Amino acid sequence: MTPEAINAVSTVVVAGATLVLAALTAWYARITSKMLAEMRASRDPCVLLDLEAPDVGELHLVISNIGQSVARNVRFEVLHDVDWLQPVGGEGPGLASWPVIRNGVRYLTPGRSLRFSADRFQLHKTGMFEGTLQVKVRYDNEAGRELSRDVTIDTKLFGEVRFDSYRDSNWAVAEALKALDRGMNRKDPLRSVFLGLGKRPCPFCGELIPQAARKCARCHEFLPPPESHESTSGAPPGPPVL
Repeated sequence: MTPEAINAVSTVVVAGATLVLAALTAWYARITSKMLAEMRASRDPCVLLDLEAPDVGELHLVISNIGQSVARNVRFEVLHDVDWLQPVGGEGPGLASWPVIRNGVRYLTPGRSLRFSADRFQLHKTGMFEGTLQVKVRYDNEAGRELSRDVTIDTKLFGEVRFDSYRDSNWAVAEALKALDRGMNRKDPLRSVFLGLGKRPCPFCGELIPQAARKCARCHEFLPPPESHESTSGAPPGPPVL
């Protein structure tokens, strides 16, 4: 083989190796960029919206951040609503009337779940659980970049699902402790009397709650103010009866 041929072959080999190296470098850069994007995405917040029915006549709106960083300026846009839902504090029926849906959440830490109660409703009312909720959730990550998520809730499932689907182990432990406490109160009347000082029964579930409480810790119902037992006649008290 002549020197000219050797030089030509060497040039072709070097050019081919250069092209292969450039292709490998580009592929490696693309893979690295994708991995970095996935790592950044895994650190982003992830805000979810859901409805839970943990007990008969109870419906909770749950807003959760299952991501690994803070979600800021959480906003909700209800695209399709239902008219059988009556939120506590709402100005009318529907998910859009919920104050937290209208006002949003400014700061939602990772791992935090916020629960809001709806008014009690009849489970077998005609038209109950008909329709589909569609909500667009928008929020910002710590860098100020806007993220969004589309949420669709088929409300027909609430007419068929078991209530314990929404109860976790913490709920079961809490209920067991309350049942144990009620059993001890029945066995020891004096203990029940002392523990009941300064408390009143909840008109909805019967749980003993502080006199000044405005919301029951067991059924989460908003309570009327305690009735005043003071005389309103304005007349001075009469002499004691002997």
